[in-house]
Amino acid sequence: MIKKLSTLLLLLLVTTFLTNCTKSATNPVSVKFRKKNFTKTYDSTAANAENYVHIKIDYIEFTEAATSVAKDSLNKIVEDYISASIFEQKTKTLEQLAESLINDYKKQKREFPDFPGGYELERSVEVLKFNEYSYFGGAHPNSVMFYTNVDLQTGKTIKLKELFVDGYKDELNKIAEKYFRKERELKPDEDLEQAGFWFKENIFSVNENFAIAETGLDFFFNDYEVTSHAAGPTLIEIPYSELKSIIKPSGFISNK
Repeated sequence: MIKKLSTLLLLLLVTTFLTNCTKSATNPVSVKFRKKNFTKTYDSTAANAENYVHIKIDYIEFTEAATSVAKDSLNKIVEDYISASIFEQKTKTLEQLAESLINDYKKQKREFPDFPGGYELERSVEVLKFNEYSYFGGAHPNSVMFYTNVDLQTGKTIKLKELFVDGYKDELNKIAEKYFRKERELKPDEDLEQAGFWFKENIFSVNENFAIAETGLDFFFNDYEVTSHAAGPTLIEIPYSELKSIIKPSGFISNK
């Protein structure tokens, strides 16, 4: 039985991101998209339910945007996520991805006939969040989630440096660390490394896996990114009111 990935569904992000994540709050840009899916299953032994490869991809295809360049860019972001290669095999399409997994599984079974279980890969793209669940043998399955923020007028990906004034990093990290410690139930002076977290030089810092949400910025740390799999991922939500001192004037979140 496939263990489902628990996802964080941001319905507000779907609405506000599509209409307001532009440089002009008075001239919102809308896009249209349709839902699509791809599935492929390989059963090597019909009598043995554990010998299989299962691939399920749910994604969106943008059909309208402010410009054709923006639409193509949005679809390219989605395509790159859903067809990203597994292991060291380069893949550019969903069919290539599926075939690479099936071929690798067959190789594993030839070399190790007692290889337990099957291969599982599930990916989903929402607007605009990427989820993945996978199992390719080993002690446990894995799951990841990535946010992507896009300027709907240009199709370009938005980075943190475009939201904040120059020299913002120290202050942002200081603010974010408070929310990280609260979420992880850590004392203000508790040593991060001793608490089981892996930050460079034992100093907290945010990543670029963030979402421009309705009331603030959401940062997500995946399994194994800053701590063990057993400790799980971490989501922190920082209200815009906490960030006002470093928000770039006339930037993407200046009207928040």
